[in-house]
Amino acid sequence: MSQKASDYSAIPLCSWHHRHNRDSYHALGEKRFAREHQINLQELVLALNNQFLRGGHSNRVRSVRPPFRKLRGANCSRGGR
Repeated sequence: MSQKASDYSAIPLCSWHHRHNRDSYHALGEKRFAREHQINLQELVLALNNQFLRGGHSNRVRSVRPPFRKLRGANCSRGGR
């Protein structure tokens, strides 16, 4: 049985990039996903955690300016932002 990753190491992805696309996190695995999408996952997690610790969280959805370009793909606009 798999275990849930810590919320402190999670990154927000739309459902297509999480699981549904051929280039999704679950289809490619962590290292290949990061390489294919040119994302430095450690840098992104650090930036998101820093924003959270500075009080950048609330019950509302807030904009995060991650240190990488927006994921490309036809279904990218589906799901959460």
